Amino acid sequence: MANCFYHYTDAQTALKILDNNELWMTHVSYLNDSTEGKELRKILNRMSVPSGVYNILDYIDKNYESYVCSFSEKGDLLSQWRGYCPNGEGYAIGFKQPESYKNLFDDEGICFRGAREDGNHLTHTTVGYQPCIYQKKDKQDVIKALALKLQSSYESMPTNVKNLVANLPKRSQEWIKVYSYLIQNEKDKVWFNDYIFFKYCFKNESFKEENEYRLFITFNERYHQEPCYRVKNGVFIPYYRFCFDDNLIKEIIVRKTRQQELSKAGLKHYLKHRKGKNDEEIKKLMRLSKIPFRE
Repeated sequence: MANCFYHYTDAQTALKILDNNELWMTHVSYLNDSTEGKELRKILNRMSVPSGVYNILDYIDKNYESYVCSFSEKGDLLSQWRGYCPNGEGYAIGFKQPESYKNLFDDEGICFRGAREDGNHLTHTTVGYQPCIYQKKDKQDVIKALALKLQSSYESMPTNVKNLVANLPKRSQEWIKVYSYLIQNEKDKVWFNDYIFFKYCFKNESFKEENEYRLFITFNERYHQEPCYRVKNGVFIPYYRFCFDDNLIKEIIVRKTRQQELSKAGLKHYLKHRKGKNDEEIKKLMRLSKIPFRE
């Protein structure tokens, strides 16, 4: 397991991240991979499982929303500089793997600003940064095991619950009763923790060089959401703000550009006067990219 996870960004965004001690977790429908969240289900549909399994998955796919923040295991990767930083600038902020999360909420419930803690509808949060799965064989192995667990969970349901499942997803009011059964019998883990988890950890193999890790949170549509919004290319994009302490940052890499030394000096000045770091702490925190790429 890696011990540092890098978020590549431009200077303006890096300043916002450091100033506000927060990362933006974007709704999965607005990420740069158009197949996001679809590959697992596409393969799973070919498996021989009871139709009731698909009814539950259809409901989850339609009624649950996930938000993701992405990191790379690699701290000085040319494709990441090119993909996520404009010409002439760039920073890779390295985050430690947290020792523990309080279910991603602190005592005041503000680690996800805008999110209200409600165990009935806030269905899943990752514990730490989780690696994406790229290889075809790895995905097949996951899906085979997952299909067996989903089938086992469904087949163990009493007849009255299966009758409710048969009406999903069209009669969504039946979901509350099904969900209550899953929670009470601790069968929810395979549907939410496993299915949703792998759904958003599967990535197209063409992205494998990124060595991406993810932090994500999932909501039921009934949950009272209060996301933030930003605009990109004329589109309103929903996101949540994940808040962190300064001690979660392990290092900051400055991209190699014509102004690298000046960028280094500016960041050093910022860390000293805005963050209160001494020279020794700054030396440990900063490093320069070694990729000799000429723009």
